[in-house]
Amino acid sequence: MAWLRTSLSLISFGFTVAKFFQYLAEQRGEAVVGIFGRTWASDTVGLTMIAIGTFALLFAVVQHRRRVIALRARGLEQQWNLALWVAAPIALLGVFAFVSLFLDA
Repeated sequence: MAWLRTSLSLISFGFTVAKFFQYLAEQRGEAVVGIFGRTWASDTVGLTMIAIGTFALLFAVVQHRRRVIALRARGLEQQWNLALWVAAPIALLGVFAFVSLFLDA
């Protein structure tokens, strides 16, 4: 469940960063330039954060499934798995956010 929270935070913060700097660029009519004279690569940072969050979530699901299978081999009875049901929509959210920003750029 901790990976769900972390992944959701990465996905939502990455989307927010990208959209915030896009909004600033639209308001100014030019790209946002940092203190060292470099253009902020907000889309790249946002897309990277979304990708990291989505992949971390997918890898966490794989790890979770392996551990549940190992526990079942030792006699744990089968139970309804809330973590997997929550992880699926969050992973879809990450994919949609990534595609939305990628196509908008």
